[in-house]
Amino acid sequence: MAANLNTGLNSGLNPGLRQSISGGVDSLGLFRLASLDLRFADKKTLADRVSGSNLITFSRASAGTYVDSDGLVKTAAIDVARFDHGPVTGESLGLLIEENRTNRLLRNAAFSNTLWEKVNISVLDDQIVAPNGAAEADKLTAANTANEVRHIRQDSSITSGKNYTQSVFAKAGEVTVLQIASSSRFTIEFQNFDLSTGQLGSFSGSGNATIEAYPNGWYRCSMTRSSIGTGQGRMLFALVESATSTRVESFQADAGDGLYLWGAQLEKDSTFPSSFIATAASAVTRSPDIASIEGTDFSSWYNQSEGTIFANSSGKSGKIVVISDGTDSNKHELSNTSTDVTLSQKNSGSSQVSLSQSLSSKSAFAYAADDYGLSVGGAAAIRDTSATPPTVNKMSIGCQYDDSLQLNGHIKRLAYFSTRRTDAELVKMTS
Repeated sequence: MAANLNTGLNSGLNPGLRQSISGGVDSLGLFRLASLDLRFADKKTLADRVSGSNLITFSRASAGTYVDSDGLVKTAAIDVARFDHGPVTGESLGLLIEENRTNRLLRNAAFSNTLWEKVNISVLDDQIVAPNGAAEADKLTAANTANEVRHIRQDSSITSGKNYTQSVFAKAGEVTVLQIASSSRFTIEFQNFDLSTGQLGSFSGSGNATIEAYPNGWYRCSMTRSSIGTGQGRMLFALVESATSTRVESFQADAGDGLYLWGAQLEKDSTFPSSFIATAASAVTRSPDIASIEGTDFSSWYNQSEGTIFANSSGKSGKIVVISDGTDSNKHELSNTSTDVTLSQKNSGSSQVSLSQSLSSKSAFAYAADDYGLSVGGAAAIRDTSATPPTVNKMSIGCQYDDSLQLNGHIKRLAYFSTRRTDAELVKMTS
């Protein structure tokens, strides 16, 4: 009798739910039970493993760049998803989801242009292969042999009290240390980058700085700082003698000694550099990445009364996945900050769940009536036993229900189970 009842129930369910209930165990392990399995890093596609179909509506109103498996910076056309990679390792990082950003530095790969003011520096155009694989990287060289300061600079409109991130790709030549600095509308700050070791050198100020290796001896160098005034600010890239040099320090050089630059960038309201944005005579904005599943593409695998979500992701700060009715009133929301992964829930505008654990790449949450659980990074699941699942019809991937608050990072894998998996299984998934 029980077997007949089970068969009858299964016949009335969609294929995704039937697989979730009846699936066994194979090389996919527990994930064979999923009714949705988006393997962005492994497959580099938007297609769902379970249905074999692309259920995702993806858009980006501009071109965008990413790092391909060969380590080169490449461009994806409008509305084409970006599957990013580690520049040196070639590791597939998954689907890249970023907010909109504007590069405010003009002619950002043509430093001989008059928009760039040169101080005791000469520029040789298109000397070596740049990080995009084209022979368009410029060499900045000492214009004389005197004991002089040596830098290029470009002014940009600055608003007081905002964070700005200045970045550039750099490669050592006879000079092996680059300095990023600023003047006007900022405190006197600088950061040295040792291009021979890939290490940060001396600095002044309270901003963040990063140096990331790329193939063929290239590094992407960045510095973030907060503005203290409104008006024209001056963005500097300086040649300095050593990693311990002070701000725009004079040094003796042979004429022609220098280093290589490509792809300068300045981003407002930013505490980290985003993907490369090429500019010409005017600033260029990269539009946000927007990915969602709605309509029958959503209802074909989702169970309103109970279910489980798994995510393998990395991001600066933003939404990992939001399942909603397109509003803030009814939703399941998994998000991260620099320290935590948080599960929140609303039903008819009432906040019923708020669970957080320490940040890790793998997270999973389960829901059923009065039975919510969250596990992050293999930690013991924490629970809420007084919440009712909301009625929803949309999954937003790497962004909020209204297509804002992008993850600013990568999603390697996103899977859904149409049953409330056990707490022990949540821990196993995220370990």
